[in-house]
Amino acid sequence: MKTVILFFLVCMGAHAADDLEKELQGLSLPENQLPVTASEEKLYSVQTRYSSLDTRFELSAGGAHNFVENPYLDSNQVNGALRFHIAERFNLGVSGAYVFNQLSPSGKRLYREERILADFAFTKYRADFTLGSNLFYGKFRLSLDEVFYFDLYADVGVAAVWQNTGRRISPLADVGFAFWLGKWGVARLGVKNLVFKEKRQKSESLTYHGLAHLDIGVLL
Repeated sequence: MKTVILFFLVCMGAHAADDLEKELQGLSLPENQLPVTASEEKLYSVQTRYSSLDTRFELSAGGAHNFVENPYLDSNQVNGALRFHIAERFNLGVSGAYVFNQLSPSGKRLYREERILADFAFTKYRADFTLGSNLFYGKFRLSLDEVFYFDLYADVGVAAVWQNTGRRISPLADVGFAFWLGKWGVARLGVKNLVFKEKRQKSESLTYHGLAHLDIGVLL
């Protein structure tokens, strides 16, 4: 009787071992594939950059508004830029801007009521030369199927500013977000900051220009 029980237990163990081996084989996957039950969020969290920037050019155009200039003046601009991405995180850039100026409501009222034209200098055009860095790469989702990728970027450099009273040289810092639109498109939303000595008709002082800008471009 003991022999029969022992034989029965050995058969049961062998059957269980075969079932376990089959189950393990069922869990094995071809190379570079994820289990069906793997979370998509885990996949997104470990994937590399969606579209490589290494040694690619970026061509863009856009506009900007100077939100801290003389209260008697409204300044807007159109601009174009060319960047060369040295690597995923660094790029060199050059851009040019043409500026449109007009009296603000305060400036028009001052001239209309008192016949006084405020003392200010205005920018006609500008050229920027920058070194840029992508500080943080991330993503945001609009739905379960729509994922957009972005970089928090910072550019530093120098700007040549041509005003009606002459040319000025200014340090430049640009901080904002680059939103990557598929593999070829990009939209940049940021603020350019310039500080330089502004010479007006009757005075001269250090001035700060803050330019809120939006640029749309393509990767080449």
